Amino acid sequence: MEAMLPAEAGLPGVADCAPDLFITRISKEACGRLWWGMVAAGFAFQLLPVVVVGIPLPAFLLSARARDRYAFKLSTHRSYLIRQVAFIAKFAAGLCWGGHDSVREALALPPYATDPGTWRAS
Repeated sequence: MEAMLPAEAGLPGVADCAPDLFITRISKEACGRLWWGMVAAGFAFQLLPVVVVGIPLPAFLLSARARDRYAFKLSTHRSYLIRQVAFIAKFAAGLCWGGHDSVREALALPPYATDPGTWRAS
């Protein structure tokens, strides 16, 4: 998620938005298909640099510049299936990033009210 939404131009990145807490919360609240789709996309994101940019390393071992190039090329790859990995990673990052108080403050938006925890499907 951090490769998809890095900090830039006065806005915090997803790394500044407590991604560990978000992952813990979404793993408990999301339906199984969404959760396992995000997990599968995370693994695929780590393993695809060899296919997308020709570097035989997992994404977490790439330099910041190479990881940024990789994320861009993944998002614009000619294969729809490979682009879907980027889409799911951006989707998860956007959920984490967009609802965080520091991002809303930087965008001059009021923070969301605390989740009352009343809606649960299971």
